[in-house]
Amino acid sequence: MIQRIQSAYLFLTAVLALIFISGNIIVFTGESNRVALTLFGVIEQTQAAGSVNIDKLVPFAVLLTIIPLLSVVSIFLFRNRKVQMAFILALAVLIIIEILFLIHFTMHAVLHENAHLASWFKLVIPPVMLILAWLAYRGVRKDEELVKSYDRLR
Repeated sequence: MIQRIQSAYLFLTAVLALIFISGNIIVFTGESNRVALTLFGVIEQTQAAGSVNIDKLVPFAVLLTIIPLLSVVSIFLFRNRKVQMAFILALAVLIIIEILFLIHFTMHAVLHENAHLASWFKLVIPPVMLILAWLAYRGVRKDEELVKSYDRLR
């Protein structure tokens, strides 16, 4: 059934993931430059040279595109709850990896580059996505336990 609450949680996870990857993810300001983490890599914006792509983070970009796809695919696996639970667990693991990468990138920029966090509101989105994935997993698990209890009554 697509009308279940866990489908709404997974849909919200996908929407938040798409909001997260749009535009600049994190922005740091230094003495004379501005560094932004985007889906396509790390971009440094200086007054003299303009925007320069410093580093391409292909694994991070792949991770950020897999998360909303995995969330949407797991919505339509409602007929096979065990596979859906496995997909949601994989989604939660990917979100945890994303959070760890963001923590690492933020600490590196603050400690080594002597930059200050200018835009932080998008850093709230991954923990919210993790909570929504956990709620979806819990809902699917409750449905599975309910079906097993009906099978025992027969």
